[in-house]
Amino acid sequence: MRQFIMSCHHKDDESIDIFKKYFTPINVGANTNLIKNKISICSNINNISDKNPYFCELTALYWAWKNNSDDYVGLMHYRRIFLKPEDSLLSSNLKKLRLFLRKNLNKYSGNHYYSKIIDESKIEKELKDARFFFDNELIDYDIIMAVPLYLDGLSIEEQFISVHSQRFFTKMIKVTEELYPDMKESMQKTLKRKEMSAFNMLVMKRDIYEKYMEALFSVMFKIELEINLEQEDSYQQRMIGFLAERFFNIYTDYYFSINPDSKRKYLELALIK
Repeated sequence: MRQFIMSCHHKDDESIDIFKKYFTPINVGANTNLIKNKISICSNINNISDKNPYFCELTALYWAWKNNSDDYVGLMHYRRIFLKPEDSLLSSNLKKLRLFLRKNLNKYSGNHYYSKIIDESKIEKELKDARFFFDNELIDYDIIMAVPLYLDGLSIEEQFISVHSQRFFTKMIKVTEELYPDMKESMQKTLKRKEMSAFNMLVMKRDIYEKYMEALFSVMFKIELEINLEQEDSYQQRMIGFLAERFFNIYTDYYFSINPDSKRKYLELALIK
């Protein structure tokens, strides 16, 4: 079973050498921000590296879609990584406490969301443990997702509008319904949820990944043609990446509704300071 699990990076730092031992660091936006450390870049062969200011880590997902053929494909961030599942003996009370904190104290991507907050000196153990999990247990699952992020009592739609723009969200809904009308009913349910898997972090079996990439970029490329981000500030210019986070939940909910026997695994995340 071949795996291609990337960590996306846009600047040079010492942690890249540690990531290299266990995963595949990839330089996103390499056309304009080339990392000196010799790692894979998303600007060679078939790529959309120039779109990185708008598409964020999606440029790495696209590059893997077009230039890799491994059995599983995945993505983590230089600051956010998947953690191996905890020991099954972890007390149920601790699990309940963690869920309570997430639901009641989390401020979107606040620190209460993360299972661990670590500095770079401790990153190697977590990456090694995650690698062990993927090598030994990934074959049992079709999709790996980040544990749900609770949205301060807001629905996915309401939370997006509160920090971004109604018009961009409406555009995503319209384009998705136009291109994938079968998703409409499932999407309406998804957008009412008050939690989501965030950050475009995932690991998928190849055939599922291929179908998701086709849907994701069909929708995002059409949105890109129909909106103008040039007048937005640098944060809001990352709109395609933000929309993709929500589309990931739309797509996976739809996928599992028509493939109920498929298996997913939610993994905790660590934030690297």
